[in-house]
Amino acid sequence: VDDGDDTNNVDLYDKLDPSIKPLLKEVTIACNDGRSNPTAKHEYTAHMFLASATEVGFDVSGWAYPDSYTAEGTCFDLFTAEDSSRTGFMSTANISSYWWLRSASSDLDYFCFYVYTSGIAALSGSQGECVVVPTFVIG
Repeated sequence: VDDGDDTNNVDLYDKLDPSIKPLLKEVTIACNDGRSNPTAKHEYTAHMFLASATEVGFDVSGWAYPDSYTAEGTCFDLFTAEDSSRTGFMSTANISSYWWLRSASSDLDYFCFYVYTSGIAALSGSQGECVVVPTFVIG
């Protein structure tokens, strides 16, 4: 969504109207390393990013390596732990398909979590057809 490099013009942030870019705050984002090293996390800075499982309200305490997911941020005010908060968001945002999260699976290589139409978390490989919902901070 935002690779932090404004010179290559390949990400969604680069394609924004120039009048909108100054409104978006650059933030540090954490993501886990998936199966190859499930307890490792990476940080990067971006203006736009995919939300993590914890940021959209999933209770990750029962997931394998829960610390790798809790390191990815805290729940946004828009969401709760209830699946209905995610389906309500989908309805309001007119999203009728699954949507990607940035949280990688700690069990399967090359799989990331997405939000299913019922609001629950599911896994898919990169071949899965999901929409991208850009997340950003206005500041």
